[in-house]
Amino acid sequence: MKQKFSLLLMFGLLLGFSSCDLIDDSDPVGVIVEVTSNITAPELWSEGNTYVIDGTVRVSADITIEPGAIIKFNEEAQLEIAYWDNENATIKAIGTAEKPITFTSNAANPAAGDYNGIGFYNGANNCEFVNCIFEYGGNSEYYTTIFISDTDVKFESCTFRNISNSAIRLMEDGSFTQFTNNTFNNVQKNPIEIQSNFAHSIGAGNTFNANSRYGIQVTTPMNVAGNYTWLAHDAPYIIPSNIRVGSDGSGVNLTIEAGATLQFGDEAELEFAYWDTDYAKIIAKGTEQNPIRFTSNSAAPEAGDYSGLYFYKGSSNSEFEYCTFEYAGNISSYGAIFIEESSVKFANCQFMHMQGNAIVLEEAGRFTTFTNNTFSQIEKNPITIRSNYAHTIGAGNTFNSGAYGIIVTQAFDISGTYTWLKHDAPYIFENLVRVGSAGGGVNLTISAGATLKFMDNAGLDISYWDEHYAKLIANGTDSEPIVFTSGSPSPDKGDWNGIYFYKGVSGSILNHCEVLYAGSSDYYGAIMLDESGSNMVTITNSRIAYSASYGITVDSGSSVDISTDTFDNNNGADYHER
Repeated sequence: MKQKFSLLLMFGLLLGFSSCDLIDDSDPVGVIVEVTSNITAPELWSEGNTYVIDGTVRVSADITIEPGAIIKFNEEAQLEIAYWDNENATIKAIGTAEKPITFTSNAANPAAGDYNGIGFYNGANNCEFVNCIFEYGGNSEYYTTIFISDTDVKFESCTFRNISNSAIRLMEDGSFTQFTNNTFNNVQKNPIEIQSNFAHSIGAGNTFNANSRYGIQVTTPMNVAGNYTWLAHDAPYIIPSNIRVGSDGSGVNLTIEAGATLQFGDEAELEFAYWDTDYAKIIAKGTEQNPIRFTSNSAAPEAGDYSGLYFYKGSSNSEFEYCTFEYAGNISSYGAIFIEESSVKFANCQFMHMQGNAIVLEEAGRFTTFTNNTFSQIEKNPITIRSNYAHTIGAGNTFNSGAYGIIVTQAFDISGTYTWLKHDAPYIFENLVRVGSAGGGVNLTISAGATLKFMDNAGLDISYWDEHYAKLIANGTDSEPIVFTSGSPSPDKGDWNGIYFYKGVSGSILNHCEVLYAGSSDYYGAIMLDESGSNMVTITNSRIAYSASYGITVDSGSSVDISTDTFDNNNGADYHER
């Protein structure tokens, strides 16, 4: 190390800088200390002095920096704190508001990227920076101005400005002991790049002033069990690629604070409990005034910019309130939201600008709550769900579905009593759905005013299998009939099968219903009863029309009441006994 200082101070300071070469200088402003060699013994960097870092200086001892000290870096210079695995070092740079500590360029005309910066490694323990200024660094795109690996560092009330590339990068379990009340200005890329396991270590009160499409970049799996909170900042969290959230044991429980924004890169996604032994839960509760946004990081966002949020078996009981989901869904079969063998709550959320389907639920995917949500500009269906869980779609939702709706798939075979509510979107059946189970059977009520649309060869089989039981209660009103009809944009006779009742049916009712464009089979008709027994099926105040075959067919082993129904435009007899 070399130092330049006034001759009046030379001998008084000689002992403090015994490892340095002393150079006379007539400059009256403090002492200039040239730091050119590695630091292996404790040092005090004093107030009023200027320390010039030249080249790569590795620190394996403690340094205390006093308020008002200035540290300047020559071109491409850097400090590496505890670089080697067997080294230990601590940096204490505690400035004050009146006397900050400044880390800056030594160029005559400083500019962003003049020097590299400061790197902290495994043995950098209890490093602290308070009321410090970091400026003109970031020559290296990878190491940035501040690089933290396998250790944690405190920054409080610091300023990061005029930075090339990103300002702070944390890798390999790098985190913050504390990160509060810091300010970023004129940072070319991300203020912070951090691994997802440690994004919660970014504290409150920071001002990021991030450029468009930049923010807090979050990477790598979040796989350390625990409870974590990502605070809302004035910069978004940037998710550039897939992040899998989950761990074994107690799992990862992630809370997103109201007002936070998460922006996703091309084809990026969040996957919760992806692996079979993982557990994860996300709680994202915004407010009407401060919603949480899940959106695209594109400069010109479009539907399908990224994949979305996927929930698997170990991720039950996640919750979203007052959240906005937009520009996702580039994998139509998964939707912007994909839920498999798990349950999720959505309340007062918005789903907008989605490519393909918005929400797809597979296997035992279901909603814990689904109320007061709004869909707009969805290219296909707002929801695809298995029939066993269609009842988990609650009230107050606005689907704006156009020609699409709520796709209902697979057999309905879990015993219980269920209600499918009326929505402003139809239930759509792309295939045959069989309703019934052993034991207590399936008791399905369809609310007045609901519309059920059926595609080619689709239909409802009520209690098809032996030893299965089912009851269908479709009790509409004169002003709100329940409509069973074709899913074709140009409906025609015989577009779909119909509603068929079998042996295990009991107490089913169709009242104030319309059954339209069914009867694709000459044998079955639009409504068919086959060995349904003495448990009468009541079909009253209903209209059966535009059947390609019969209106209703009944065999000798069935009983039906059709006393107040109307029939029109059916190709076969309105009522046919087989």
